[in-house]
Amino acid sequence: MKISLLAAPRGLYCGECLGFQRGTYEGCRSGKGECLKYRGICKIFKCCLNERKLDFCYQCTEFPCKKFREFFETKEWYNEVTGNLRRMKEIGLNKWLKEQENRVKILKNCAKSKGIFHCSECKEQPCNKLKRKPLTPA
Repeated sequence: MKISLLAAPRGLYCGECLGFQRGTYEGCRSGKGECLKYRGICKIFKCCLNERKLDFCYQCTEFPCKKFREFFETKEWYNEVTGNLRRMKEIGLNKWLKEQENRVKILKNCAKSKGIFHCSECKEQPCNKLKRKPLTPA
């Protein structure tokens, strides 16, 4: 199975990120752009890919572990990423990626209708479409 650069091991969809949308980020798996700084401090990335040699956290017998709980600062983020990983496991990576692409299209259309480029510029946060802070590079 070829792993998409946009599917982070911890259950985020990198295509939502402001950095990806403006072309300065290619996903944490890429090792390019703004993600390098973030990848260097991400204990989950190091644990999942480097130490355990897994593609995604859901493949670990300890999922969701203490590192995972500590990494996500709010209940909204934690619930979203654990849900993403469970959904990915249930329907497969390709279907999950398609769902995420469709979700991001909705977010982009919403931003465009408000005359902004990305959700991070919106004054209505959190909103019904995005119940947590928008994804931006670290």
